[in-house]
Amino acid sequence: MFMALLLQQRRQTVHTLSIDYMQISADKCVLFINSLLKTSRPGKHLACIEFQAYAPDVSLCIVKHLQQYLKLTDILRGDEKQLFISYSNPHKAVSPDTVSRWIKTTLVDAGIDTSKYSAHSTRSTSTSAAKENSISIARIMKGAEWFQESTFTKFYNKPVEP
Repeated sequence: MFMALLLQQRRQTVHTLSIDYMQISADKCVLFINSLLKTSRPGKHLACIEFQAYAPDVSLCIVKHLQQYLKLTDILRGDEKQLFISYSNPHKAVSPDTVSRWIKTTLVDAGIDTSKYSAHSTRSTSTSAAKENSISIARIMKGAEWFQESTFTKFYNKPVEP
């Protein structure tokens, strides 16, 4: 669930992703959110999420991983439109709890202490790590769909420990 760390979004957002609302090419993947989210309100909805291909290291390229995932799950998918499906029969959309479990496994695999960080904390962890790696506040705010820097400073800017 490497994607969850890159998204800077909540588990709910990852869970609602649909193959009907994505465009994927060799150099990028654009995901459109077609569901109401926790932060949705009239006149404000999450814009599209865009991933650029990462040529320096294909093993870290989310676009390549998504292409491979779609290829491998195509025959299993049937009429299921949700992006993430179960790898066991009947290959239906996974639950939000399954998404959380996958995220937690990814955190453990990355060497992150899951007694301090959970699937729910990927939003603060990913944005805080971005800041620690000299990503501009403007870029972090855009990726997380925040309009005020104080949102990041007050609620999400946390120390990141391996």
